[in-house]
Parts: sequence; structure tokens; C-alpha cells
Amino acid sequence: MKAYQDKVFDFARKCAKEKDPNKDSGFWVFCPDLVIEAIEHFHKAMGPICLYYAVKCNPCPYIVKTVLEKHNKEKDGFDCASINEIKEVLKLGGDPTKISFSQIAKTSSEIIEAYNLGVKLTLVDSLEEVEKIAKIKDQVKDIQLLIRYQSNDPSAEYSLGGKFGADEDEIEDILNLIHKYKLNFVGTHFHIGSGAHNPAAFSNGIRIARETFDKAIKLGYNPNIVNIGGGFSQEESIDYFGQVILDNIKKYGLEKMKIIAEPGRFIAVNALSYIANVLYKHKKEKKNMIYYSLDNGIHGNLAFCALFNKTIECIPLNPRGTSKIHSIMGGQTCDSHDIVCDFDLEELEIGDWVVFYCLGAYSMSIATNFNGFEARSRPIYQLPTDKNETIKIPEEIEVKGIPALWGIPNSWNL
Repeated sequence: MKAYQDKVFDFARKCAKEKDPNKDSGFWVFCPDLVIEAIEHFHKAMGPICLYYAVKCNPCPYIVKTVLEKHNKEKDGFDCASINEIKEVLKLGGDPTKISFSQIAKTSSEIIEAYNLGVKLTLVDSLEEVEKIAKIKDQVKDIQLLIRYQSNDPSAEYSLGGKFGADEDEIEDILNLIHKYKLNFVGTHFHIGSGAHNPAAFSNGIRIARETFDKAIKLGYNPNIVNIGGGFSQEESIDYFGQVILDNIKKYGLEKMKIIAEPGRFIAVNALSYIANVLYKHKKEKKNMIYYSLDNGIHGNLAFCALFNKTIECIPLNPRGTSKIHSIMGGQTCDSHDIVCDFDLEELEIGDWVVFYCLGAYSMSIATNFNGFEARSRPIYQLPTDKNETIKIPEEIEVKGIPALWGIPNSWNL
């Protein structure tokens, strides 16, 4: 990883030399090798498990296209949360039969639209959602339903259990209603939480899948999918998680099932680094500290700092080797809580650039334009790969204005 950071650092320096810090915003450096490395590592650790990249983590077309070109085309696919995500994946060459519409709150028209685009795999977690689909079943005749239930890791950085998933004692009623309406039940779905630390939650989720399948088989169904969701990160051993998951799949006799995992953060986090421009400086001599404002903050591409309660550090792009002083880095908004860093750093000047490594997860995807600062409008520069390959993006994605995916002013500058 250190070798790639050095490459990003050197490449970013070259890019910054072409910029005017008095008028240019920060920019991204994309490293496709790190997406490829993550995909290969995931497959090695997870064996037969299918990798469905969670587009919500980062819908950047560079990442999506890299996944498309390097994943296992026979079994891998995408986890999409909206019609717009589905459309963008399809524009980039995705296979609709390998897309899971893994979102609970969908309108009937969205379910029908996804179905007509070829995306038939979706999920329900309540009686009401089954009723919704039953009302339109003539328009989605062979839609494939997964029952989503809770199996949470309490230590996860971001729990999903408060909003999504049926309680274990609700599953049988949902299954019976699916059977009553003669809908197509194909399997189960759970998500232990983003940034999980305890793989035991997977054990519990796989156990519930086995018990649900036994009940479904008695109703005449032949379920064949277990979707174990996401939660994987570069901070925990994917090899250990994989071993726990595979052991439990074997323990509960699910080896012949199609097992789907939906990694997002694990695939995307290392692939993008952000180079920010220092816009403002206020040195407080009596307090022996300096406050800086950058062109980005927690309302922009560093929103995950607040969402996941993360404190990150940055590195000066052109270090002067001066002594360090307590420094606070904030965004440029008028929100006094817009703080991303608080640590000792060598003194910077207005117009300097700083590097934030490994910001590929939940950065672009949750940035806002608060205060009118277009945080999403940041150019992306691709670091040449070790194999001198270039990830090509279809022309229709090279938009300057309003991309379909986000629907707000943005320029990828690909």
C-alpha cells in the first residue's frame, strides 16, 4: 500500500503543478490497480461467493467500469439501491441478470421499471412490501424475491438494523404471505452493518437462512440464493471473515446455493485519494495553533468523517520540513462543526495542497452542495496502472452538467 501512496503522491504533484491554487479546487487521483487488487483478494478469501459491488459506496464510473472489466463475469454483479444506479451500471455494460435491487423502500413503478430493464432480483422485509408486489404481480410475473432480515454486528461502525430487515420472528409470516400470493421466493438477505468487526453476525445470519429455507421447502419452494450483504473493510482481515463465512455455509449445508456478498468499502476505499487546496489560514499565536479551511469538508467529499465519526490526517504535497504545530482543518462552509482534522502538522500557507489517502468509500456518493459549494464538481485523474492499461468510460457517461446518477451539477472531467 505504501508503494501506491508514493505513486499517488508523485502523480498528484505533477497534476498540482498545472493548477492555479487561487482559483482551482481540489481534485481526485484514481488508482485502478487498487480496485483490481481488492477484487482479487476478495475472490481469494471468499472462494465461490459472488461479488456484487455495492454501487452506493461510490458510483464513480471509473470504479464501476474497473469492477466490470476485472470481476468474474460468470458469477459477479452489482448491488444497486435505485433506478438511477441500475441505469448507470447498465450504461457501463453491466448485465441486468446480475444486479440485485437491494433496497427496501421502492415504489411500485420503480419495481416495474427495474423489471423491464431486466433486473428481476429484489427483496422484501415486511408484509406490506409483499402486498405491494402482489398488486403488480401481473406486470412482474417472474420477479425473484429475497426476504431481508436482521443479523446485526453491534460493533459495526454504522448499523443498518434500525431501519432495515425483518425481525427473526416475522420471517415465517412474510414467507407464508409470499406463498399465498404465489410469488417467487428465491432466497434470503441480511446485512450485518457497514464497517463490521465481528464476523459472528454472519454465522447468525446464515443460520437463519438455513431455517428459512427449510420452511420454504415445505411450502414447495426451491430457494437457491443467500445474500450475506456487505460490512467488509480494509481494516479487518477479509481472510478471517471469509473463513468464518465459508465454515458456516458448510455447517448449515448451503454449499450448493448461490452465495452473494455486497462489498462496497472493501473494493473502493483505497482506490481514490483527494488532494485539497488550502483556502484560508488563521494563526493563533497565543494558543500556539493554526486553523485552516480547505475546499472540501464534512458537507462535501469528507462527509464520512461525520457519518462514521472518523478523524483523518492529511499530508502536505510539498512539505517544507518545518516544525509541527497543532492544526485544525475545516471545510469552507459557514458551519463551525465542519472540521475534518485536528492534529499536529507542519505549518502550511494559503495555496498549498494536502493529500488525503484512501477516500474512495462514502465520499463522492454522500457529498452535498451545502452553501452552494459544488463539492461534487471535482476533476478525477487516473494514475497509470502497472500494466499501462486504461479504463475506458463510455461516451454517454462523460457528462458535463447533469449526470443521470446524481442529478445535480457536476463534471467528472474524465
